[in-house]
Amino acid sequence: MNATKENHIENTINMKRIAIAVFQERVASRLESAKHLLLVTVDNEKIKFRELVTLREEDSLRKIDLIFELKPDILICGGLMKMCEYKLRRSNIILMPWIWGNAENILSLCLKNTVIDGGYYSSRMFEDTLPHNFKY
Repeated sequence: MNATKENHIENTINMKRIAIAVFQERVASRLESAKHLLLVTVDNEKIKFRELVTLREEDSLRKIDLIFELKPDILICGGLMKMCEYKLRRSNIILMPWIWGNAENILSLCLKNTVIDGGYYSSRMFEDTLPHNFKY
C-alpha cells in the first residue's frame, strides 16, 4: 500500500461523526421529541464540519431510520423509548443516552475524550445558584 493510501486510511480512522439530539442550546430531554440533531464531523479532536439537521419524522422508529441515514458514529441524547434504544444498540452507533446539559459543553467533553456518564450535568447543572461554600 502506498503512503497516500495509508494516510487516507489513517485519517478516516481518526474521523468520527457525533450526533447530539438538541432542543435550542441543550441536549433534548427525549430523543423521540427532538426536532434537530447537531451533527459534527471531528478529525483528531478538531471540528471539521457541523450542521443542524432537522428531523422531520414524527414517528419514533422512522426518526431512528433517519438517524441511521446520517451515519453518526456516536449519538448523544436524553431519554429514549426502549424500542428506540434496542434498535440503536443493535447498530454500529455508540449510544450515549440520559445525558443532559448544554450541547456545546457536552460536545467539548467529547472532543477531549472525557467519559460522559448518563446524567452528567445532573448534579452541577445549577452550580451558579449554589452558595459559594457548598461542597459536592
